Amino acid sequence: MGKQRKTWSPELKEQIVLAVLSGEHTIAEAAR
Repeated sequence: MGKQRKTWSPELKEQIVLAVLSGEHTIAEAAR
């Protein structure tokens, strides 16, 4: 699983950043 971490592509990172910025409250609720 450690190798998967370094395989993250810039596109995936962008999607995660956008998801966090535009859906932070959704992630907080899902974390419950």
